[in-house]
Amino acid sequence: MRIIRLLILTALLGMTSSLFADTVSLTFNSVGGANSGGVYTYPYNFTVSGVNGTMTNVPMMCDTYANEISFGESWTANVAPLTTIIQGGGGLFSGDTNAGALYGAAGLLYLAAIGAPGAPVFSTSNAGALNWAVWSIFDNSAPDPFNDTALTNAFGLTLAALADYNNGHGPYEYLLSSVYVYTPVAGSQSEGGIPQEFFGSAPPVPEPASLALLGSGLLALGTRLSRRFSNR
Repeated sequence: MRIIRLLILTALLGMTSSLFADTVSLTFNSVGGANSGGVYTYPYNFTVSGVNGTMTNVPMMCDTYANEISFGESWTANVAPLTTIIQGGGGLFSGDTNAGALYGAAGLLYLAAIGAPGAPVFSTSNAGALNWAVWSIFDNSAPDPFNDTALTNAFGLTLAALADYNNGHGPYEYLLSSVYVYTPVAGSQSEGGIPQEFFGSAPPVPEPASLALLGSGLLALGTRLSRRFSNR
């Protein structure tokens, strides 16, 4: 009886863990209309699909200025909490010096752009300028933000975000834990070169009620099986 129940519980745990996969499929659907310096900025809207379900019109912020994507393009992305990336757990820029602080600063700018309660306050709340600030953190080839009046604060925002993260990121740890990084898997894209990397919210997860129903069903099955064997 104990062996059967143990096997059922093991299967339940295995199935539950598989529901929380860290790889999803992204399809680029549209942009939210923000255009700064002649380039689309936050939000980029996606369909996000995985074993846990599908979400549509998911807004994300791009952190890779040099990479290109096209409307309708799809690819596979590894999803990780930003806090894991900050600690050296991957990301397209993991090889950069001080990558953890760079990702942390970019995360603060992203939180400011989406208007997250408790996010640091910068000299502008313009999502376009904040997205350019994120680009300037990771890519020196991004155009000089001072060439466009809409971007004049981007460089200063970058420095402010780095200062906030390096000098007082402790208060922001909880906020940063709500951010996820979607890193493209090279070779999975339907077009062109490696797609852009994005900051966004958590990927779709199974509903608690569904997990509870699955668990109760398996445990009930285990009980019936154990009774059958005990009556023999």
